[in-house]
Amino acid sequence: MSLVGRLGDDAWKQLEQKGVLQLVGMGDEIGGLTFEDSFVIADEMQNATQGKIKRLMERQGEGTKMVLIGDPGQEAERANYVAGASGLEKWAEELGSEDGYVVVRFT
Repeated sequence: MSLVGRLGDDAWKQLEQKGVLQLVGMGDEIGGLTFEDSFVIADEMQNATQGKIKRLMERQGEGTKMVLIGDPGQEAERANYVAGASGLEKWAEELGSEDGYVVVRFT
């Protein structure tokens, strides 16, 4: 069930109007945004390229925590996509041992 479904339309709209919640697509909508003192949840990231994930992470400002969620077993087939080369997997490999980053894998 989606977050809107769990909260209900009225509660979602109230939180959105107060600036507590913001729904942003991963397309060009994030250009120019900086997430300050925020908690960002990016879902379905198994389909994101390395470039899209980099662009999202560059938007992380002061006091922001970011969670990237994805299931590598559900990678979408795309013409320019190489199986096993998910941006999420690449970032997890590179940042998993860095301070401030945690990679959790469920089996």
